[in-house]
Amino acid sequence: MATRGRFDRRVAIQQLELTQPAGGYGRPLETWIPYATRSAARRDLRGSERFAADQTDATVSAVYTLAEPVDGLAAAMRLVDGSAALDIVAVLEPPARGAGQSVHVRESVN
Repeated sequence: MATRGRFDRRVAIQQLELTQPAGGYGRPLETWIPYATRSAARRDLRGSERFAADQTDATVSAVYTLAEPVDGLAAAMRLVDGSAALDIVAVLEPPARGAGQSVHVRESVN
């Protein structure tokens, strides 16, 4: 098992909640609510930049290793690291009971 010093970040996992506006009319309101908080380590995989129609779009892919697994973690959730909100792309199950959990994320920078 990895040493605790390796997990140098505190990240929050958030879940999307849709609620209907008062009166029942209009588009559902999207609210991100806290789901879990864990210590984590980040490893950047790659970054890319694209130029099209005078717009710049950059994405960064990374893997976060959580110190402790999060039950029910899914790709529909997001991970927040400081001021960055990252979309969860894939969740890998821990290799053994009590081991950490890997989460692949993507951040779009517009």
